[in-house]
Amino acid sequence: DAGTVTAEEGRRQLLMASASAKASIAPQGAISASDAFYHLADQIERGDSGDGFWWDIPKLDAIQGIFRRGNLVLIAGDSGAGKTAIALQLIDGVANKGNATYLVSQEMGAVEIVERVAARIYRKLPAALTAAEARNLGDLYKAMNFTIYDEVVDIDFLEAELRMWAATNDNPGMVVVDFVQLMARSQRESEWEMILGVARRLKALAKVLGVVIVVLCQFGSAYRQGPRRAPNRGDLRSAGPLLEASDKVILMWEPNEDWTIECLLDKNRGGATGAVQLYFDKPTYTFSEKLSDVYVDKIDSVGYYGETAGDIEYFMVR
Repeated sequence: DAGTVTAEEGRRQLLMASASAKASIAPQGAISASDAFYHLADQIERGDSGDGFWWDIPKLDAIQGIFRRGNLVLIAGDSGAGKTAIALQLIDGVANKGNATYLVSQEMGAVEIVERVAARIYRKLPAALTAAEARNLGDLYKAMNFTIYDEVVDIDFLEAELRMWAATNDNPGMVVVDFVQLMARSQRESEWEMILGVARRLKALAKVLGVVIVVLCQFGSAYRQGPRRAPNRGDLRSAGPLLEASDKVILMWEPNEDWTIECLLDKNRGGATGAVQLYFDKPTYTFSEKLSDVYVDKIDSVGYYGETAGDIEYFMVR
């Protein structure tokens, strides 16, 4: 039958489409050194740093540098440290610049995810959002290519899904997996063995698809049960393979019970490491380097920030 395509032929076509979709992004696979130098010259003339993305948070960008296509990035932290919030802020910014983005949310549903996005955009408490505001964002996001998959996945399904997504979208840019310990695994696999397989395959996939893959990870129970302290790699024992495979590793923690979050850039292949203190407005899931952007001590009765008419109550960001 002329209309029948074998599984192998379908796979070949998919890979060819994937290669075609990213051919204009950067040189891939075999390339002569001469052509690579010409590509570098083009970057220098354009005044850019190559194909990649920024946090758009100057303090983080200054230390970390660019997220290059092909990078695997690990963001780790305890519950409540803002891992999902900062990843959403990053991927939303990448999508706003015309790149296709894909969020695998294994903990929260898609509606809860976009509620957090809306709270950050409108700078309102989620409970104060209106249906009109949600519909307005629904209309705005039609022009953006931001996909949310909100079920638990295993690495086989995830790889197949991302290959199809990259092959069928123009300019695929960034994938976020939230969070790795929730990924499905066989009964015979330990968590460490599952993460080993995930690390190897996601690292290879980031390079093949020409995207940045960001993986979120929880600290171990020993960290949560111990005294408050700065985290280190030892707090990610089960995620050891991800530490090794990742190009960048960011450890997040809350030094005090207030609005400050410290991001420790523990690994940065080809770049600097160090610590950056950011301010986290938890009620609106917003990160900033300026205290004035997030610290608000008054809020009106309908949930808007700032001095407005209405009943005013004391409010501290915690």
